[in-house]
Amino acid sequence: MEPLAVAVFIIILFVIILSAVLPAIILYWVARERGRSSRFAWWGLLAWIGLIVGLLLMLTTAASEEESSERQSEPLVLTWGHAVLAVVAVGVAVMAVWLFAFGGGEDDPVPASPAATATAAPAATPAAATAATTATPSPAAEATPASPTATEVAADEPIGVAGIETGVIDRDLRPEVGQPAPDFALANAHAPDRVVRLSDFRGRPVVLNWFATWCGPCRAEIPDFKAAYEALGGAVVFLGVNLEESAGDAVGMLGEFGATYPALLDEEGAVALHYRLPGMPTTFFIDAEGVVRAWGAGLIVEETLVAELAKLGVDYEP
Repeated sequence: MEPLAVAVFIIILFVIILSAVLPAIILYWVARERGRSSRFAWWGLLAWIGLIVGLLLMLTTAASEEESSERQSEPLVLTWGHAVLAVVAVGVAVMAVWLFAFGGGEDDPVPASPAATATAAPAATPAAATAATTATPSPAAEATPASPTATEVAADEPIGVAGIETGVIDRDLRPEVGQPAPDFALANAHAPDRVVRLSDFRGRPVVLNWFATWCGPCRAEIPDFKAAYEALGGAVVFLGVNLEESAGDAVGMLGEFGATYPALLDEEGAVALHYRLPGMPTTFFIDAEGVVRAWGAGLIVEETLVAELAKLGVDYEP
């Protein structure tokens, strides 16, 4: 290639790389700020990088065709080799865009506001509730010792027990409205050596809320959760689950607002993955029988909280 052509190629390459890096960084942080979990943000980043790689491969294919015009034995290999790589890169990018936009597959529940989800699903019949509570426990649940509930633990003692494994217990269940919430065990953020299970709170409604320090809407809804938790005096369990952060981060964030309700640590995101979170924050409203009555991704405002608690049989007036 002529020196001028080389210079032009280098300039074009620099512009393409620059145009890839800046939008990729912006895409990543916008996704985080809008409440997307980190794995969705990374899918978006992968999508953009995949598209840029595809463009680079196409550009080098054109350059190689020109350069190899005098070497008749190689142009076919170079051209088809780069073309295949370019198609693969663009294909990966398309898949990543799909996962970023729609949450990872057609089997995921469609994100909806808690009010809409709860209205669309009829309440379970007494027979169904009985069947749900008397179902045969999974092997993991049978092997895990029962953890004392919040009412069985002294007021000055952290909830949970030590020495049991964390993770999803009811692996065969998925969180669907009208169905039992999958049980899980996670470390207590206030006392990481103790493990708490969702089923420890059976008998009382639970507001199960995933949060993170980087999530703006998560911060905005904590004051309303705190006020309801204190006003209801234990009639409803507000259970925060921190996504992929340390105990210090989780407790520190709640402490900023003076919130003292229980918080757990989903440090590896395994429970969030099983619950198929479409974004952050995500909140599940679970009745006293352990059945999911509503769920939704996004900010829970005070009016929505009052309405959803009423559907759990709890009267709350801020």
